Amino acid sequence: MKKNLKNAKLVVLKGFKQREDEVQSGRADVFMTDYPYGKKMLEKTQWARLVSPDSKYFLTSYAWTTVYGDGKFYNRVEKFIKDIKKDGRLKKLAKKNGLEPIINLK
Repeated sequence: MKKNLKNAKLVVLKGFKQREDEVQSGRADVFMTDYPYGKKMLEKTQWARLVSPDSKYFLTSYAWTTVYGDGKFYNRVEKFIKDIKKDGRLKKLAKKNGLEPIINLK
């Protein structure tokens, strides 16, 4: 992000919800987030506005995690993901929740 800013200063914040507080207080003009959180902000707030890039800016890979060594649970989750991709449930749920642009059906 720092490399792409021409007329702005990048401030990295670590606290939960601190980005939103900085914008609402006027100490920052914008904050950058991923697609799902941006969608959530639009639904949950009156003040948020979405500024989308003209092309893909940065791709974020999403994942799930389990306890190390729990092969039975891991295999069950993998099967579930494979099944919902194959039978269309994942696409249907992504569409219902406005997340269709980021699903991976491969």
